[in-house]
Amino acid sequence: MNSITEFEKNGIPKILGIVDLFYKDSSKQAEFEDRLEEVVTKFILDIMSEAYTKVNTVIKDSDERKSEWNIVKTEDKKLLSVKM
Repeated sequence: MNSITEFEKNGIPKILGIVDLFYKDSSKQAEFEDRLEEVVTKFILDIMSEAYTKVNTVIKDSDERKSEWNIVKTEDKKLLSVKM
């Protein structure tokens, strides 16, 4: 999954940076928790988005689906919008 590769490349270093900053100033516990939550939440949403997109493609390309159902309309919709 691309989201996992992206998280390894960018998310892990962000988490390590957040942890390092907390080690330097542990009085900022709330900021530490918020920043960690942001990174982890984005990762989870990226995995969900990728999984739902894949499932949609599998259903759309399914011979069983094609034999019984026609796709009349396809729209791009976002399940969740998150600004980070």
